[in-house]
Amino acid sequence: MKGKRKSVWGSVPATELIYNAAGSPAVETVPTEGICAVCGQYIEEGVPIRKVVSSAFTDWNALLDMSASHVCKACAWCIKEPHMRRSQYIATELELVYFKRDEIGKHLFNPPEPPFVFFVTASYKKHGSFKARVNQSQKLFYVQFEDRQILFSPNKYRGLFELMKMMYVTFNKVNEIGKGNYIHKRVFEYGLKNWQRDEAELKKYRGSMVFELLLYALNKPEEAAKQEDKK
Repeated sequence: MKGKRKSVWGSVPATELIYNAAGSPAVETVPTEGICAVCGQYIEEGVPIRKVVSSAFTDWNALLDMSASHVCKACAWCIKEPHMRRSQYIATELELVYFKRDEIGKHLFNPPEPPFVFFVTASYKKHGSFKARVNQSQKLFYVQFEDRQILFSPNKYRGLFELMKMMYVTFNKVNEIGKGNYIHKRVFEYGLKNWQRDEAELKKYRGSMVFELLLYALNKPEEAAKQEDKK
């Protein structure tokens, strides 16, 4: 039975929005009838799934129908396209924008007009496009942080990120800001009362997925450049 091209989230699948934003690149398909193994859309043409995923593919449990034999053009392109794993990106109805790690914070607190998909990678090798949600709000939206969906509110977390940036001038990111293992010398350099106040605020969020995302976004330009060189 033919159905509308909608995902389980009640809108077009993230892969379709991304694919259209990329300009709908050519994908070789064959006639078929059924649903896309990845997004579950009804299709009359597709790509055999064995041509889309390799034996090293580990995300079978994320597919909507593991028994389906074909994949739609959008999902096939998103899975095969290296940039979908190796880049941060935002897809809207108008464009697909790739950006560097040190720009994550800028986009988190200034998201585009919806609908949009927001993807962030730390490993530069994990699939996330077909797991993402299409966002319909700038005030509360999902960030696909590799295989995790993080609900994010710019207004709620703006102050936290500004605090983390201020502390990053004195403290290191991973052990001190990230884990709370401070070096005494830097605590006194920062000011004991200031540290007590600000560390008390960080403790409220440390260990949460939002905190982890913001910590990853907390980067100096030279750090981001080194990370890009590793890709």
